[in-house]
Amino acid sequence: MGWFPAGHFHHGPELEGELVEAGLADVVVHGEEGPAGLALELVDEWGEDVLAAALLLAERLDQPLARELSNHLLAFGTVPEVG
Repeated sequence: MGWFPAGHFHHGPELEGELVEAGLADVVVHGEEGPAGLALELVDEWGEDVLAAALLLAERLDQPLARELSNHLLAFGTVPEVG
């Protein structure tokens, strides 16, 4: 079966460092799924209660250690003005 590769290509601090090294400012790295990502994939039906619980969990676990338990990372940064 052709599964997506397991593991990270980057860890949060590593990705953040690469973006800063590339010249971006105000860099922030988030975990997309967090530690409950796999559990949410196994839920057959998504109701408002499941969505509310997932959002609450994501808000409470918004910290660097929890993002490392996510399968995917998303980074944001800004390009400084030149001149």
